[in-house]
Amino acid sequence: MRRILVVGAGALGGYFGGRLLAAGADVTFLLRPRRAAQLAATGLAIRSPFGDLDLPAPPSVLAEDIREPFDLVVVGCKAYDLAQTMESFSKAVGPDTAILPLLNGMRHLEALKARFGDERVLGGLCMISAALDDEGVVRHLNDMHVLVYGELDGSRTPRIEAIEAAFAQAGFDARASREILQDMWEKWVFIASAAGMTCLMRASVGDIEQAGGSALAMRMVDECAAIAAQNGFAMRPDVVERARAMLTRPGSTMTASMFKDIERGAPVEADHIVGDLLSRRMPAGHGAEALSLLQVAHVHLKTYEARRARESMPAASDAPPPGIPGPASSAPDPEAAGADGARRRPGVLSRNGVDRLRSLLLPLLAGLGAALLLIGFAALAGEILEGDTRGFDLRLLEAVRQMHEGHRRFLEVMRDLSGLGSFVVLGFVTVATAIYLLMLSAPRSALLVAVSASSGALLVALLKPAFGRPRPLPEAADYIAWGMSFPSGHATMSAVVFLTIGALMAYTRGRWSERLYILAVAFVAAFLVGASRVVLGVHWTTDVLAGWALGAAWAMGWLLVAHGFIRAEWSSPAH
Repeated sequence: MRRILVVGAGALGGYFGGRLLAAGADVTFLLRPRRAAQLAATGLAIRSPFGDLDLPAPPSVLAEDIREPFDLVVVGCKAYDLAQTMESFSKAVGPDTAILPLLNGMRHLEALKARFGDERVLGGLCMISAALDDEGVVRHLNDMHVLVYGELDGSRTPRIEAIEAAFAQAGFDARASREILQDMWEKWVFIASAAGMTCLMRASVGDIEQAGGSALAMRMVDECAAIAAQNGFAMRPDVVERARAMLTRPGSTMTASMFKDIERGAPVEADHIVGDLLSRRMPAGHGAEALSLLQVAHVHLKTYEARRARESMPAASDAPPPGIPGPASSAPDPEAAGADGARRRPGVLSRNGVDRLRSLLLPLLAGLGAALLLIGFAALAGEILEGDTRGFDLRLLEAVRQMHEGHRRFLEVMRDLSGLGSFVVLGFVTVATAIYLLMLSAPRSALLVAVSASSGALLVALLKPAFGRPRPLPEAADYIAWGMSFPSGHATMSAVVFLTIGALMAYTRGRWSERLYILAVAFVAAFLVGASRVVLGVHWTTDVLAGWALGAAWAMGWLLVAHGFIRAEWSSPAH
């Protein structure tokens, strides 16, 4: 296998793809724009008991940029994303491409065959516990990293041998199987049993055992194993015993990944893993109970999905019918559970409620901030036109004149800082940023940066002659500056450019500490540029104050206008 496309660089794709890349394989990651920007900046980092990896700028591609087929496509998405995922890598599939899916269950095989043809689809599974943390680092959480693959008919073909050769030095346990369907069914039985029990009980294996639930766990395993046997894939005895032991182990903290998804309010693979297995059960009277434990678990998961969908709808949809008291009139339950599965106090919003509130509040606060800044600018402009700020400006100008004596090196620093707000520097930064965003396939963000900066420059060019305020006396200045003084072009444009770019950069980061740091740097840069203009004596202090207010309002205004499509651009999946 010469060219390998790994779909996504999350926990599974990032780990196995990273190991292959580190071993010298020709690996390319198919990414969405936000993950592509993150990996371009930080590289792919893996932390594992088997050795850490740091891969700077791993090869990647966006769906729309795929130009030719790959030899092998490795797919490890969630089942509910499969349709979008198939669309994203469809241009990578050629006549000789092999597709290796690592999804749990079996239903995905039929979807892949229907889209790309039976001959292109392999069977596959992986056994690993891994997660992507807030910084985009792949965290390997256990001591297993197994990947099993094979032809669905059990044959050993040249492409299986080619995959075997490519995976031989990858640094994880890779195995070609002549019984891949049997292997996949056995993993399916275990995953369905673990998900069914830990999701139904909302607890770890050890907690269930401590509560006296081991008999139920063994019954769940036996029921799932019976369905596999009914479909011609009876589990091997040692596999059944291992599953029973793992799901009844005292003190075990193990939970299914589906349980973790419920805990954080995320979508779940209820139908693909539990529902599909249940649908393959023989009708009652042929070894299946009328009401099974697996069926109870499936209804529990579907109830979670229904509640999650309801709580994601607009608040108006939650209004009770006429004549029926609303939630406010009912007695609160101090142990009420949120949509994320966590116990919460009455009146505390669920995760979905917090997300909806945040999506409404942030644009509202941005609009309010921009309005207040514009009001401040207008008020300051009125005071200047009436001459009410003259005394204030003259006192500070006198302080600046005295500062110039004996502080030449400090003034050189101020000239350097002032240059950061020059037309040439800000123009270069704007163009370079817009080009980089286009390279990341973020044309709307690039347009925002360009329009915000160019329209801000036009606004300053119109306001300066409109107000016609002369600069401070030439003898007060450390060097000659031309044009009118109000508002300060350096202060205005540094606020527009630095805050617009800073806000976009902050949006691509996962942690609030990173976002706050980026925004703080943008604010400090704009502050230093404006302050340097006052210290150098080329602007009145009120020129700079007005420039900061106008520039910040202008940046916030454009970000508010572009909020919807920027959010869609950076969160739209490439698979």
